[in-house]
Amino acid sequence: MAAPLWSGHGVTSTVGDLQFRDGRIQISADHILRQLSHVSLFQGLTPLQISEIARRSERVIYNPGAMIIEENAEGDAAVLIISGQTVRVSGPELTSRTSPVAEGSLLGEFAMLVETTYSSTVVARGQVRALRITRDELHAQIAEDRDLADRFVQKIVGRLSRMAVVLRQIDATLSRSADATAKSSVSRNTQPALRANSVAAH
Repeated sequence: MAAPLWSGHGVTSTVGDLQFRDGRIQISADHILRQLSHVSLFQGLTPLQISEIARRSERVIYNPGAMIIEENAEGDAAVLIISGQTVRVSGPELTSRTSPVAEGSLLGEFAMLVETTYSSTVVARGQVRALRITRDELHAQIAEDRDLADRFVQKIVGRLSRMAVVLRQIDATLSRSADATAKSSVSRNTQPALRANSVAAH
């Protein structure tokens, strides 16, 4: 069995990939690798590349109430939520006071690639175990593995291409809506004039 990545106080039992043994909480390495392989940006990477990302990542435990990322703060790492309850409390498109963040979510994705600021604030509701994938370590891995850089570029270019298609569709929809509004306005303005001309003719 793979060595645990975290340990802490718990009870003796087993739930899925969480092993509770001799009062210590253990999370299997296989569970971590599966979580990483499900991240959109990492899909298509080789098992060795994903294992190396896991090896270079920081293992972090956040206590209840701890801030995991903060809106507008400079980011130096992406954070993968491995286990525990987290909520988003500020950021774009937040329609309620809080919004749950699912296990397996990668927070601040672009912070592991380029200098950026976090767009949301996410806090821990309970004890949360996470991986911090720092920009320095990922850049060091890319420097040693140029194929990794090529794969990331392909993923990002693909995303931008899909985004461009969506933006063009939105633009076309807005243009059609504007044309329809303009035609409706012209029609409304023309009708009184036609009625006035009809009255004058009589």
